[in-house]
Amino acid sequence: MIIVDGVVKVKEGSRNALNEMEPDQIETINILKDKSATDLYGEDGANGVIEIRTIKQSTKLDIKEVVVQGYPKKKVIGKE
Repeated sequence: MIIVDGVVKVKEGSRNALNEMEPDQIETINILKDKSATDLYGEDGANGVIEIRTIKQSTKLDIKEVVVQGYPKKKVIGKE
């Protein structure tokens, strides 16, 4: 099974997901096999899993404030 940015791209047989990727867009690759693969992915991971995270998906958000609005008042979380 091949997973790119948390989305299953290939379950068995084909390697097209890897052929369509630009190497400079790959941030990390994890290879899971045996128990570690089946623990995370069940029977789908029984033959091993390749997890790929691309650079564009690794961007971290810098959130300073979360505003929750609702009836009857507004609540601000994390305001400095």
